[in-house]
Formats: sequence, structure tokens, C-alpha cells
Amino acid sequence: MTSTPAHGVDRVFGASGRPLRALSATPALIILLLAGLALRLAIAYVFFPDSGFKSDLNTYTSWALTLAEHGPGGFYANAGFSDYPPGYLYLLWPIGLLSKLLAPGDPASVAMGLIKLPPILIDLAVGALLYFLVSGWARPGRRAEGLGLAAAALYVFNPVTWYDSALWGQTDAIGALVLLLGVAALIRGNSEGAAGLAVLAGLVKPQYGLVLAPLVIVILLKRHLTGTNPRNEPWGPQRLRAWLAREQGPVRIGTSFLTGVVAFFIVALPFGMGPYEYLALVASTAGQYKYLTVNAYNAWALIGVGKTPSLASSGLWSDDTAKLLGPLSGFAIGTALLIVGFLIGIARGLWRDDRRSILVLAVFLSAAFFILPTRVHERYLFPVFAFLPILAVGNRRWTVALVLFAIGSFINLHAILTIPTYATDNVKNLPFGELFRGYPFVLLSVALQTAGFAYAVWQLRRAAAEDLDAIEVAALEVRPVRARGARLAPGSAVGTAASGGFASTLGGLGRAATTVITGRSVRLDG
Repeated sequence: MTSTPAHGVDRVFGASGRPLRALSATPALIILLLAGLALRLAIAYVFFPDSGFKSDLNTYTSWALTLAEHGPGGFYANAGFSDYPPGYLYLLWPIGLLSKLLAPGDPASVAMGLIKLPPILIDLAVGALLYFLVSGWARPGRRAEGLGLAAAALYVFNPVTWYDSALWGQTDAIGALVLLLGVAALIRGNSEGAAGLAVLAGLVKPQYGLVLAPLVIVILLKRHLTGTNPRNEPWGPQRLRAWLAREQGPVRIGTSFLTGVVAFFIVALPFGMGPYEYLALVASTAGQYKYLTVNAYNAWALIGVGKTPSLASSGLWSDDTAKLLGPLSGFAIGTALLIVGFLIGIARGLWRDDRRSILVLAVFLSAAFFILPTRVHERYLFPVFAFLPILAVGNRRWTVALVLFAIGSFINLHAILTIPTYATDNVKNLPFGELFRGYPFVLLSVALQTAGFAYAVWQLRRAAAEDLDAIEVAALEVRPVRARGARLAPGSAVGTAASGGFASTLGGLGRAATTVITGRSVRLDG
């Protein structure tokens, strides 16, 4: 049996078939992560202690203590207001338990101080995962480590990421981590792992599941209906691993679906939540914010409805159920745009499923969920910052896109967090907050983030998928690669650009995902 050609994998950087277990945390990576940790701890506990979005901090603290008092099974009955599914609550539960242990008389003050630790630590986990993925996929040697460190740094020191976790105290890093793990599993060909992670993403926040699930579904259907899934052993008992590596037909769609179902019930059942309760929670949450934009600086921020001026000119939210274009409401238009965008993404996934295409689609779908629909919050763009570093280290144009997104998003975050109604006292008067809420900077933020999205759309076209430009050729130093122990079929173009079609991807290259995702690699020569 020959290895599955890794069509297009070199489109990000020179590729290697090394499994992740051959990699280790180098001193340079440790220093980088420690520096990222020091930056976040200084912001969270030295310069701006107990800072953030007041209602969010109080809500997370209350949830943590409710979990400590009543456990998962009693959470939703006793929490009062709760619009989160169970995923992130598992990280709040130990905070509540530890707070009650350390300060039984005043656990709330301790919990408030610990709320930022999970997102801060998860930021570092995302950085480490980016390092291992990129350095595992790249040509061995110093260049591989350099690319991995660059990808990690582009996430860890991105102002959007430390602002979100260390200053705001928000939860978006965990969603980014799950999405990145899910995409890595999909790239490797671990169908069951990708399906389980797609479900977990939706249990962290519904919008994360809506980004990852369509990508996973379309690619799994394509690969397993055509038998072109990369042949790698997933994690599990030896016999099961060997069977999954051999079996690439439609039955894997069934095992993937079953894995997703099991993942849902493992996470949700302790909270007394089934599919009906989950859908009811999602519907209830979506119905709370019937506005063109809920502080997101996308194109909807430039539009007002009726007598309500636009968010950009007044800071006010406009009703998205009112008629906006003839009989159509803003909600109907935004929903239609999102559906069209996701259909384009699905079509693109059916055409090509190489590593570069999957990463570009992940950026496109993540950004589409921020740019196109109504009822979007300012932080919904966050997942793109977990995917863009991988593309940026291999192509300077993606670096420009990352910068555009980062500047636009930072303006948006800072403008909203410093609103006195929302902010704690130590951040409401930070410089530039009021300036960033003015029309010129809102317009600038909209333009930058829309430009980044437009570039992602442009990269979906056929020419972008098939032709390496001069910058990429000079930077990547592409070389053929095959899975360890594999025999290449005559004429196999492993590690070269694909010509399209339903060719599968990543043979042995996808082994660079984490041990949890990948398990061990299978020999393909016998």
C-alpha cells in the first residue's frame, strides 16, 4: 500500500513527516511561553488587578461558587442567569472549590482573583500547540524551530490575545484551543477526534461549534465516501487503531458521528443537559440580543434602523428585526449572507481538503461569523488569531492579513471595554478608549477587519490554491516527503501542489498534531 499523497501541504511551509513525539519543548519555547505568562500576570495582577468587564467578572465568579456549592447537576437550577453551555463551566468549577477552601468566609474575593487564570494558561497552551504543529510540519532543523517559535509568538504576543485574557478576563482562548485541536485532527485524518472536538467546541460556545462542525462534516463526507482519508492510527486500543487505519470507507462516518454523540453526553449529562436542553439554551441566548450588532465593529456598525443612528455614530444598538431593505429585516439579510458564506466554504471544502485549504477555510469561516450576520459581539473574531499564525509564517501576505485583523480587533475591544458602564474603575479611563469609540476609528476598525476577511475570501479562489507565488516559493524551500516506512507510488507528487479534485491529504504529515489527537503513526508499506 502506498502513502496518501500530501497534496498541497507544502503550501504553508516545507514539510516533514516527523511525529510530534519526536519534538520537545526547547529552551527557546519555554522562554517564549514564560515571557507570555509574565506579561499576562503583570497585566492581570500588578497593573490592573480585578480589571475587566464588570458584569462578566461577577457572572463568572457567581458561576464558579454555584458549581462549588451545588455541583454540575444543580448548576442550572441554582445559577439564576446562565447562558453558557457546560464546556467552560468545567474550568470554573475548580476555581469555586479552591476559593471556598482558601477563604471559606469570603470565597467571592478569591474567586474573582482566580477567574483570569484559566484563559491566561490556555493562551500559553495555544502558543505551545502552534509551535508543535508548525515545527512538526516544517523541514527538520533550525528552520523548523524558528517557524514554530514565530507562530507561537504571533499568538502569544498578539495584543488581542493578552487583552482578552489578562485585561478583560474573557473565555475566548478555550474556544480557540478546541478549534485549533479540531482542525489539527481533521488535517491528520483523525475523523473521530475531529468530530468529538467539533461537538466540544459547540459545548464551549455555540458559535465555535457552528464554525468547526460544517468544516468537519463536509470533509469527512468527502474523504470517507471516496476512501481518500489520510491513513494514520488514531488514539485508542491497538486493535481499534489498526482497524481505523485500514478502514477509510463510509463506516468511518458512522464511527465519527458516534464519537460526537458520546462526547456530547460525557460533557453535558453531568449538568443534566440533553440535546433538547442544549438547543433550548442556544435559542434562548440567541434571542436575547436582537440588534444589528452587539458592539462588533463590522459593517452593521455603520447602519442604523428607523430613528436609531448607527453604532458608529451614536454607540446605540439598532433593532435587527425591523424592516431594513424592502420587506427584509437586518436579521434576515445577515442570516442569508452567513448561509451563502458557509455554502461557499462547504463548496471549497468539497473541492480541496489539503492542509492549506483547511486552514484557509478555518480562517474564512471564523471571520465570516464575525463579519456577515447580525447579533455579533466584539470578541467573535477571536478564533482567527489561532489559525492565522500558521499561514503567516509561510506567506507574508497572510502576515499582513493578521496585522489588519489584529489592529481592527484591538480598536474594537479597547473601545468597548473602556465604556464606563461596562468597565471596572481601573480601566474605564484608559487612554484612547473614547477616541476609539468615535466614528473615524469605528470606521477604521470596520475597514481593517473587512479587508482581512476579503483577503481570506480571495484566497478561496482556484488560482490561490493551485499556484505558489514567488514569495512562497522563496520562503518555503519545499521538498518531497512521505510517511515513515511508506513506499511512494511511481510519479507520486508527495509534498507538491495538488491539481485539485478529491485527492486526500497529508499522509504522514498530519502526524504533527498533538499526542491526544494523533496517537501513533501506522506503517503504510504492508
